[in-house]
Amino acid sequence: MGRKILIAITGASGSIYPAQMIDKLLKLKEQWEALAVVATENAMEVWTVEMQEAFREREGYNILVKTTSRRLLRLAAVSMIL
Repeated sequence: MGRKILIAITGASGSIYPAQMIDKLLKLKEQWEALAVVATENAMEVWTVEMQEAFREREGYNILVKTTSRRLLRLAAVSMIL
């Protein structure tokens, strides 16, 4: 069984970093089984401003949940276990 990778994005500035991580991981698809992204509502707003594009699912990964920061880690952990 391959690796399951979860990227959790908070609302802090620096959207380029998870964006680059996602792009690099998509080039290495043979090394993982599942790639998912969890983002807070604030992270999606910051992403839109910094990346000049809406935060959305792209081919190769899923957005598991769009939530508030308090629920982010708990939901991410549960989602990856299932």
